[in-house]
Amino acid sequence: MVPGSAIQGMLVYVLAGFLHAPVAFSGWVLVAEGDCTGPQRQGGAGKEPEAALCTPEFAGKTALCFPQSCNPGCQYLDLPTAQCQPGADNGMIYTCMPD
Repeated sequence: MVPGSAIQGMLVYVLAGFLHAPVAFSGWVLVAEGDCTGPQRQGGAGKEPEAALCTPEFAGKTALCFPQSCNPGCQYLDLPTAQCQPGADNGMIYTCMPD
């Protein structure tokens, strides 16, 4: 299991790479595997985050998806991805990088 500070450091490193990279990414970008606890804005079905929910108002915030679940779905957290705190679940952590 990866300690919380290691997850945060990895997320900051990955996000910094995206922010300084000349290649333009847009939409939901996969940044890590693990958990992120924070205030949930909404939930949805599906194995990946919904493209329509990555808006300028949600830029830098987090989607936590569980594609391997019997009932796949995503949680949309009103929390910048770099501020994720580890938890007990294991999912795919995405950050919103709108156009």
